Amino acid sequence: MVRQLSRPARGRIPSARRPSARRRLLLSRPRAFTLVELMVSVGVILLLSSLVIALVTTQPVLQERRVRQAALELQAFLLQARTLALKANASCQASQTASSPPIYGPDATFSNNSCTSGNLSTVNLASATGATGLSMPSGSPTSFTFTGNGSLAGSGDAETILSATNSPTSWCVLVTAPGAQVLVGSQQSGETACNYVRD
Repeated sequence: MVRQLSRPARGRIPSARRPSARRRLLLSRPRAFTLVELMVSVGVILLLSSLVIALVTTQPVLQERRVRQAALELQAFLLQARTLALKANASCQASQTASSPPIYGPDATFSNNSCTSGNLSTVNLASATGATGLSMPSGSPTSFTFTGNGSLAGSGDAETILSATNSPTSWCVLVTAPGAQVLVGSQQSGETACNYVRD
Protein backbone atom coordinates (compact mmCIF):
# COMPACT_ATOMS: atom_id res chain seq x y z
CA MET A 1 0.00 0.00 0.00
CA VAL A 2 1.23 3.41 -0.99
CA ARG A 3 1.05 5.96 1.62
CA GLN A 4 0.23 9.48 0.55
CA LEU A 5 1.70 12.39 2.28
CA SER A 6 -0.69 14.98 3.32
CA ARG A 7 -0.04 18.44 1.99
CA PRO A 8 -0.18 21.30 4.44
CA ALA A 9 -3.07 23.64 4.13
CA ARG A 10 -2.48 26.54 1.86
CA GLY A 11 -0.57 29.41 3.59
CA ARG A 12 0.66 27.28 6.43
CA ILE A 13 4.29 26.36 6.92
CA PRO A 14 5.05 22.80 7.86
CA SER A 15 6.19 22.54 11.43
CA ALA A 16 9.69 21.41 10.43
CA ARG A 17 10.23 24.64 8.51
CA ARG A 18 8.42 26.99 10.81
CA PRO A 19 10.84 29.39 12.62
CA SER A 20 11.04 29.18 16.34
CA ALA A 21 9.34 31.73 18.54
CA ARG A 22 12.70 33.38 19.30
CA ARG A 23 13.57 33.68 15.62
CA ARG A 24 10.13 35.11 14.82
CA LEU A 25 10.64 37.72 17.57
CA LEU A 26 14.03 38.71 16.13
CA LEU A 27 12.62 38.99 12.61
CA SER A 28 9.68 41.10 13.71
CA ARG A 29 11.83 43.69 15.59
CA PRO A 30 13.08 46.77 13.73
CA ARG A 31 16.75 46.50 12.88
CA ALA A 32 19.16 48.85 14.76
CA PHE A 33 22.39 50.49 13.56
CA THR A 34 25.56 48.48 13.62
CA LEU A 35 28.59 49.97 15.30
CA VAL A 36 30.25 50.72 11.94
CA GLU A 37 27.17 52.53 10.63
CA LEU A 38 26.97 54.57 13.83
CA MET A 39 30.66 55.56 13.63
CA VAL A 40 30.32 56.62 9.97
CA SER A 41 27.24 58.73 10.80
CA VAL A 42 29.02 60.45 13.70
CA GLY A 43 32.05 61.09 11.48
CA VAL A 44 29.95 62.72 8.76
CA ILE A 45 28.16 64.92 11.33
CA LEU A 46 31.50 66.01 12.84
CA LEU A 47 32.94 66.81 9.42
CA LEU A 48 29.94 68.94 8.41
CA SER A 49 29.88 70.81 11.71
CA SER A 50 33.61 71.58 11.49
CA LEU A 51 33.10 72.99 7.98
CA VAL A 52 30.31 75.25 9.20
CA ILE A 53 32.42 76.46 12.14
CA ALA A 54 35.37 77.12 9.82
CA LEU A 55 33.19 79.20 7.48
CA VAL A 56 31.76 81.26 10.33
CA THR A 57 35.14 81.99 11.93
CA THR A 58 36.91 82.93 8.68
CA GLN A 59 34.37 85.61 7.66
CA PRO A 60 35.83 88.36 9.92
CA VAL A 61 39.35 87.54 8.72
CA LEU A 62 38.31 87.77 5.06
CA GLN A 63 36.42 91.01 5.68
CA GLU A 64 39.44 92.53 7.46
CA ARG A 65 41.64 91.68 4.47
CA ARG A 66 39.13 93.32 2.13
CA VAL A 67 39.12 96.51 4.20
CA ARG A 68 42.94 96.52 4.19
CA GLN A 69 42.86 96.08 0.42
CA ALA A 70 40.46 99.05 0.17
CA ALA A 71 42.93 101.17 2.16
CA LEU A 72 45.73 100.10 -0.18
CA GLU A 73 43.56 100.98 -3.21
CA LEU A 74 42.96 104.47 -1.76
CA GLN A 75 46.67 104.85 -1.05
CA ALA A 76 47.53 103.94 -4.67
CA PHE A 77 44.87 106.36 -5.95
CA LEU A 78 46.25 109.25 -3.84
CA LEU A 79 49.85 108.48 -4.83
CA GLN A 80 48.80 108.57 -8.48
CA ALA A 81 47.10 111.96 -7.94
CA ARG A 82 50.27 113.29 -6.26
CA THR A 83 52.41 112.02 -9.14
CA LEU A 84 50.13 113.72 -11.69
CA ALA A 85 50.44 117.02 -9.78
CA LEU A 86 54.24 116.72 -9.80
CA LYS A 87 54.34 115.88 -13.52
CA ALA A 88 52.11 118.76 -14.52
CA ASN A 89 53.62 121.12 -11.93
CA ALA A 90 50.01 122.10 -11.20
CA SER A 91 47.48 121.34 -8.50
CA CYS A 92 45.57 118.08 -8.62
CA GLN A 93 42.43 117.61 -6.57
CA ALA A 94 40.97 114.16 -6.01
CA SER A 95 37.60 114.02 -4.28
CA GLN A 96 35.11 111.57 -2.92
CA THR A 97 32.29 111.42 -5.47
CA ALA A 98 30.08 109.09 -3.40
CA SER A 99 30.09 108.17 0.26
CA SER A 100 28.33 104.81 0.36
CA PRO A 101 30.20 102.96 -0.99
CA PRO A 102 33.25 105.25 -1.00
CA ILE A 103 34.14 106.27 -4.57
CA TYR A 104 37.03 108.59 -5.38
CA GLY A 105 37.83 110.36 -8.63
CA PRO A 106 39.22 113.59 -10.10
CA ASP A 107 37.28 116.69 -8.98
CA ALA A 108 35.61 118.16 -12.07
CA THR A 109 34.59 121.33 -10.18
CA PHE A 110 38.17 122.25 -9.23
CA SER A 111 39.49 124.90 -11.65
CA ASN A 112 42.74 124.15 -13.51
CA ASN A 113 42.78 120.62 -12.18
CA SER A 114 45.72 118.68 -13.60
CA CYS A 115 43.83 115.45 -12.74
CA THR A 116 41.16 114.52 -15.24
CA SER A 117 39.14 111.41 -15.90
CA GLY A 118 41.58 110.71 -18.72
CA ASN A 119 44.66 110.42 -16.51
CA LEU A 120 43.22 109.54 -13.06
CA SER A 121 40.79 106.64 -12.96
CA THR A 122 37.86 106.64 -10.58
CA VAL A 123 38.10 103.96 -7.89
CA ASN A 124 35.13 102.32 -6.15
CA LEU A 125 36.68 100.94 -2.98
CA ALA A 126 33.84 98.49 -2.24
CA SER A 127 33.60 96.89 -5.68
CA ALA A 128 37.37 96.86 -6.14
CA THR A 129 37.84 94.79 -2.98
CA GLY A 130 34.52 93.04 -2.32
CA ALA A 131 34.23 94.55 1.17
CA THR A 132 30.62 94.66 2.35
CA GLY A 133 29.35 97.56 4.43
CA LEU A 134 32.46 99.65 3.76
CA SER A 135 32.13 103.07 5.39
CA MET A 136 34.03 106.05 6.74
CA PRO A 137 33.22 108.10 9.85
CA SER A 138 31.70 111.53 9.43
CA GLY A 139 34.31 114.25 9.35
CA SER A 140 36.66 112.26 7.12
CA PRO A 141 38.24 114.39 4.41
CA THR A 142 36.28 114.26 1.16
CA SER A 143 38.97 115.80 -1.04
CA PHE A 144 42.74 115.82 -1.28
CA THR A 145 44.56 118.61 -3.12
CA PHE A 146 48.19 118.12 -4.10
CA THR A 147 50.14 121.19 -5.22
CA GLY A 148 52.56 121.34 -8.15
CA ASN A 149 55.49 120.51 -5.87
CA GLY A 150 53.71 117.36 -4.62
CA SER A 151 52.78 118.57 -1.14
CA LEU A 152 49.32 118.42 0.39
CA ALA A 153 47.48 121.74 0.31
CA GLY A 154 46.02 122.82 3.64
CA SER A 155 47.21 123.28 7.17
CA GLY A 156 47.43 119.73 8.50
CA ASP A 157 47.42 116.03 7.86
CA ALA A 158 44.41 114.35 6.25
CA GLU A 159 43.32 111.00 7.68
CA THR A 160 40.62 108.67 6.39
CA ILE A 161 39.47 105.62 8.37
CA LEU A 162 37.83 102.73 6.54
CA SER A 163 35.74 100.18 8.41
CA ALA A 164 33.33 97.46 7.38
CA THR A 165 30.73 95.11 8.76
CA ASN A 166 32.21 92.11 10.65
CA SER A 167 35.76 93.46 10.52
CA PRO A 168 37.47 93.77 13.92
CA THR A 169 40.09 96.12 12.45
CA SER A 170 39.65 99.45 10.72
CA TRP A 171 42.29 100.57 8.24
CA CYS A 172 43.49 104.15 7.98
CA VAL A 173 45.03 106.21 5.19
CA LEU A 174 47.06 109.25 6.28
CA VAL A 175 48.39 111.95 3.98
CA THR A 176 50.98 114.03 5.81
CA ALA A 177 50.92 117.78 5.19
CA PRO A 178 54.59 118.68 4.76
CA GLY A 179 55.89 115.83 2.60
CA ALA A 180 52.62 114.39 1.32
CA GLN A 181 53.54 110.90 2.38
CA VAL A 182 50.60 108.52 1.98
CA LEU A 183 50.66 105.97 4.80
CA VAL A 184 48.41 103.02 5.61
CA GLY A 185 47.81 101.98 9.20
CA SER A 186 45.42 99.97 11.32
CA GLN A 187 43.13 100.59 14.26
CA GLN A 188 41.90 97.70 16.40
CA SER A 189 38.41 97.87 17.88
CA GLY A 190 38.58 99.81 21.15
CA GLU A 191 41.60 101.89 20.11
CA THR A 192 41.21 105.61 19.56
CA ALA A 193 44.13 106.22 17.18
CA CYS A 194 45.54 104.56 14.09
CA ASN A 195 48.94 102.92 14.20
CA TYR A 196 51.22 103.74 11.25
CA VAL A 197 54.57 102.29 10.33
CA ARG A 198 56.74 105.15 9.12
CA ASP A 199 59.80 104.58 6.97
